[in-house]
Amino acid sequence: MYSNYILSEDYGDFLLSNTPDSSLDDLLAATNIPFMQVNRLFKVSWFPLNRLPNNLLSMALYSSIPKLYIPQSTAALDNAGILQVQERPALGVTGNGVIIGIIDSGINYTHPAFRRSDGSSRIMFLWDQTIQPEDYPGAAGTAPSLFPYGMIYSQADIDRALASEDPFSIVPSRDDTGHGTAVAGVAAGSPDSNANFSGVAPEASLVVVKLKPAKQYLIRQACLSPSIPVYEETDIMCAISWMEDISFRRKMPLSLCLSCQSWQGAHNGDSALEQTVRLLSTLPGLTLTTGTGDEADKAHHAFGEFRNNREDSVELLVPENASAFSAEIWCPPVALLSAGIQAPSGDRVANIPARLGTQESLQFLLDRTTVEINYEIIRGEGGNQMIYLRFLTPSPGIWRLNLTASGTSDSFFHLWLPAYGTLDKDVRLLRPDPFTTIMGPGNCIHCFTVAVNNTANTATEGFSGRGYNFLDLVTPSIAAPGSNLTAPSYIEGYQSFTGASACTALTTGCCALVLEWARSLTPPKNYGQNEIRTFLLRGADRPSGESFPNPFSGYGNLNLEQSFLSFFA
Repeated sequence: MYSNYILSEDYGDFLLSNTPDSSLDDLLAATNIPFMQVNRLFKVSWFPLNRLPNNLLSMALYSSIPKLYIPQSTAALDNAGILQVQERPALGVTGNGVIIGIIDSGINYTHPAFRRSDGSSRIMFLWDQTIQPEDYPGAAGTAPSLFPYGMIYSQADIDRALASEDPFSIVPSRDDTGHGTAVAGVAAGSPDSNANFSGVAPEASLVVVKLKPAKQYLIRQACLSPSIPVYEETDIMCAISWMEDISFRRKMPLSLCLSCQSWQGAHNGDSALEQTVRLLSTLPGLTLTTGTGDEADKAHHAFGEFRNNREDSVELLVPENASAFSAEIWCPPVALLSAGIQAPSGDRVANIPARLGTQESLQFLLDRTTVEINYEIIRGEGGNQMIYLRFLTPSPGIWRLNLTASGTSDSFFHLWLPAYGTLDKDVRLLRPDPFTTIMGPGNCIHCFTVAVNNTANTATEGFSGRGYNFLDLVTPSIAAPGSNLTAPSYIEGYQSFTGASACTALTTGCCALVLEWARSLTPPKNYGQNEIRTFLLRGADRPSGESFPNPFSGYGNLNLEQSFLSFFA
């Protein structure tokens, strides 16, 4: 019943709270389209796109529009103290009895890194959201019962495929980009002495989701022209719920790797996915790890303060032949923020007053550009005000946004542009700020958020997203190696793997080792997110001369061996 709406480009997805609040509830009910529960907090419903305006914010709240997520990456184990732990017989931790969950671009299930010594697969389940039951009638797999789209392949299905001369005729799921394969390999790949490779938790069971692409109407709403895969928040939340269900039914702890991140939202930890993370962080036997993203050096964030001076400006450099793009400005509720715009030609629109429901379509005739501006002054994420701008066919040059804050209270603003790789021509800020560049869900303090260290010298990489979040709460949690890691290739052999997703995968594997060890204690401990986080932070390296926590590496550099030693000290 739901699959037609989930897969169709004719229907828009809307994430709604399970509490009867939603401004869209009555409107959606009139369509007679059902709701689908995503988890205990949220449901999703659909609305015909031919009945919606091009700019969805004219009708829908920003928080109801699913965010977009992208992959973050382009002799690490030793530096993080992982090899020392693997080699301690008294500990004997390899991830056995623990599930590692990968939500990404899929996995090359034929790679030796995901097989046992007898050749059987270590993948417990693979949910490919891109394959539908009618696509491969003679292949293996079953339709999901929890969320009715895609196909699920069991370990038995995969083992049958591996024994075949043509594995993909039986399990036709492929990793088209290699990102998910690399993430899974770093977290849990089987050892390969010839390649000097091992994943962190080489005996963990893998549960993998290949995400379907985001719907095109969301790409259009955000004015993107991406050169990389873009995924949808709703599908990631469904994947988490599915993995949580497997963990519960199998009575196995789950270490979840959230290796795709979003630049959208207030960066305050209050998106739908981050609220889900907050809820799950209270459960025993479950951890959630994500990265900071790779945006610190991309000139996509600006910050300004309003004290005695109630005006500020931001300049955007738009290259030649740039397509449309969007920008989000967020500020706290203590003052109302309004904006005026000056085009490269000098044509300008004076300050547009901030009023409830303000929507303007501004024509810059000399620049042949339309700028759409929406104010959301009450129901932004966390009660914060948002100004959403869409630049359609922007002329090249410097665009200036003139911002004015009302009242006399001290206030501030943040502006974020789309992440690198989501536009065909990168738009940059002339006076960027590298802080508060952590991508969601890493701004949720209940998520274990990992910054990217240089593998050779443990210095934080320049591209690694920096804290703190919009509310000035401490994130990242820790830093871990994430440059030039060895990872399995989605074709064959191994490759170098760098970026926030790499250190996220490595730390996910560490969480799996601690989960396994905790269950081996007498009596067994079923540690959850908060306990595992404390365990790893306690043993982190904190070099002398640096203050901790800090916006670069949080509470220090991951050292798994030291975490175990500190527990027994």
